[in-house]
Amino acid sequence: MEEQDIERIKDLAGELKNQIDRLNELAQTSNGASYHKCLETLVSRLKKPTTPGQAMEMMLRFRAAAGVVCNRRRSQIGVNTAAIIRRKKGRSKGAKRLRAGRPPKNEPKNPTKRLPRILNASVRANKPHVKSHHRK
Repeated sequence: MEEQDIERIKDLAGELKNQIDRLNELAQTSNGASYHKCLETLVSRLKKPTTPGQAMEMMLRFRAAAGVVCNRRRSQIGVNTAAIIRRKKGRSKGAKRLRAGRPPKNEPKNPTKRLPRILNASVRANKPHVKSHHRK
């Protein structure tokens, strides 16, 4: 390595120390218990690499994880406008695709109100008579 490269690495290492100190000062003003737990996790992960290759791999993984957060918004799949128009009443009007399978827990439950099994009620609602064995 050239002398200039070694000097640049020393400068970057010093800057890293300064930024860690700055983050430490910022985080101490927040909730102490959660900060303590995060700090313990970070220190334990930084102690793990023992070889230069492992250290390099850890830094590359950190860089890749930081990029995933930024790119997550762009990975949403858009849908055709005709598909949005054809959706059943009560479904989302957003431009994302609807997931198949079991709905997530945080999604509000929208049960359809059943008509009573009374012929008069079906006639008033202008719908076919309710069947007990089939539900739409």
